[in-house]
Amino acid sequence: MKRVLLSLLVLVLLISCQDQDVIQSQQELRQIEYTRHIDQQKIIHWLNHKNPEIRKAAVKTLGRIQDTTTVILIANRLTDDDPGVRAEAVFALGQFFNPRVESYLIDALRSESNKPVRVRVVEALGKSGATQNLILLRDFIESADPEYQKAAAIASGILAYRGQIAHTLAPSLENLMVNSPDPEVAWRAAYAVYRIGVIPSFDNLVLALDRPEPLVKFFAVKGLNRMVALIKAPQFNQFRNNPQAKALLKTYNSRGFRRKLTVQLQDSTWYVRVAALELLDNLEDHFLQPDIIKALDDPHPYVQIQAIRTLAKYKNWQTRKEMKRLINKSPDWRIQGEALTVLAQLEPKAALKLVKEEVLDKPWPQNYYAIKTLENIDADSKGRPLRESREATELLMKLADSDNIAQTTLTMEVLVNRNQPPSVEYLIGKLKTGDMALATIISTYLAVADPRPAQAVAPLIEVYKQFSAPRDLEAMEPIITALDSIGSLEAVPFLKEQLKNPYPGIREKARAALEHITGKTDFPTYPPQEAYTTKWDFPPVSPDTLYQVTVSTTVGDFTIELYPEKAPVNAAKFVKLVKDGFYDGIYFHRVVPGFVIQVGDPRGDGWGGPGYAVPCEYNDLSFDRGVVGIAHAGKDTGSSQFFVVHTPQPHLNGRYTAFGKVVKGMDVVDRIMMFDRITGTQLTKVAR
Repeated sequence: MKRVLLSLLVLVLLISCQDQDVIQSQQELRQIEYTRHIDQQKIIHWLNHKNPEIRKAAVKTLGRIQDTTTVILIANRLTDDDPGVRAEAVFALGQFFNPRVESYLIDALRSESNKPVRVRVVEALGKSGATQNLILLRDFIESADPEYQKAAAIASGILAYRGQIAHTLAPSLENLMVNSPDPEVAWRAAYAVYRIGVIPSFDNLVLALDRPEPLVKFFAVKGLNRMVALIKAPQFNQFRNNPQAKALLKTYNSRGFRRKLTVQLQDSTWYVRVAALELLDNLEDHFLQPDIIKALDDPHPYVQIQAIRTLAKYKNWQTRKEMKRLINKSPDWRIQGEALTVLAQLEPKAALKLVKEEVLDKPWPQNYYAIKTLENIDADSKGRPLRESREATELLMKLADSDNIAQTTLTMEVLVNRNQPPSVEYLIGKLKTGDMALATIISTYLAVADPRPAQAVAPLIEVYKQFSAPRDLEAMEPIITALDSIGSLEAVPFLKEQLKNPYPGIREKARAALEHITGKTDFPTYPPQEAYTTKWDFPPVSPDTLYQVTVSTTVGDFTIELYPEKAPVNAAKFVKLVKDGFYDGIYFHRVVPGFVIQVGDPRGDGWGGPGYAVPCEYNDLSFDRGVVGIAHAGKDTGSSQFFVVHTPQPHLNGRYTAFGKVVKGMDVVDRIMMFDRITGTQLTKVAR
């Protein structure tokens, strides 16, 4: 009996030690992941630990940090005994988005027998592959296995999105797009064909419009839009006498093709109708104008807005008549405003009068369309200033002198792009306010101003000193780029200090600027002198609990289910902000129909947040329809702003932190317009 008890005691102690080892490892790996500071000895220890969960966690940590010096350490785990560790290693290598890891992935594909891991290798080849893997991808596309076909199709599309030449894959993908019985395979193939974007795909993209699946039609229309742009490009002229080009042009110019496009305007899915209107915008065929005019009264607001924007290409009395009708009769001020921006292109004098009499003095955001209308009263098609442009610029400068920062930043974005922008002295005055958004806008302009304004060097340096990376990276990098472009020796001491910045992007830009300004290349490499600062110490949320957040808006409610097991810090941050009521009253400041809605900036212009940055937690959640992600302006610069995708967006996979999905109320998400508001948020928790 004593022996049994002793054995049990030893077993308990052994398990306790193992649990303690796991807990300690998790804590230390968490510290490494979120401080982005790698302890090589500890990482190597964990990568070779006998516990596969610890090995897996170590690989995941390196995949999120993405330090290229660790590629070989991750690659060594491709032969791990545990398939979960191998899968994590594959995903981590893909996250480098660098062709240097392609050979490791191809070797893994040849030796790997576990199907889920092989599928993940195919996906990773899209993110970090180049041209070596095209034959492999084609074999998977042409296989009879839907899982491989789906992975290879997305990989092909992302490969093309990254600028890799993937046109040899197009015929196989077109076959899947048109003929696959699996809708999930077909839409992914359509996405890939759209991204590859080669003219010979034209006929099969037209055929894909006959399929019933909305996503297939959506991506087919997007692909045809690219084809139209290529056909209209001057470079296409040299191929017009080619027999294949002649046959393609015959279809392109046919009324049958046009009618097939107008059929899409009647599709039951709103994002297909929006994509079709974008394509008609590119075609500029007056035969189609009556169909576009009909879309002005579509029941979906996104379709109405795109119809207005498409009609802008048809500068005639019909468009003028319809814009005036909407300005006078539409019950929604945003529809009225969109119509007013188009009227400005047709009758600038009348539009200017309406702005002054009816829009200019309204409070933000009701005066948003005053800014957008004045933006269009600038220059004619030949670049000559319009008679009304001077007054429009003066009104814009008046709008820029506002206490509302969103109004100011939007107006400044317009002013720096005017045919005759404000003086450098005026811009420097705005720069000195120290606002991050204004600093970004103005420094970006100063980098290309002619002549280069040497008087801006000192103000640029002074405002830079108010910022810290990575929170303010969006402003800091353009300032260094502007100093580089101005090329004054006055900036050299400051740039030398930036060689010690903890953020790699800053160090690289500072070094490039120094080499350009001084003509020297022997600048030393320093260890960072400051800590890499992001906030990640939020009260944790348990993956054992189902967290749902209901977002109430001015047009209805939608519910987000959180995935803390995929993005623990970002999920915890979101929960804290919800509990604090942070989102209540905030406008949706960005809406791109068919792509995303975005919210979470208390400023209302897309430049704001809670005052801190949160580390990115890249994971294997795909950005399918309804998935929620964290917006950012570069790695580890995200915070409170989040977006919901209207349609699948594979190019966002692994680039943004996905932390949840809309599980109820997607119809509300589909109708949210710019400047709709969040009226409240409610958190519910249920044990899994």
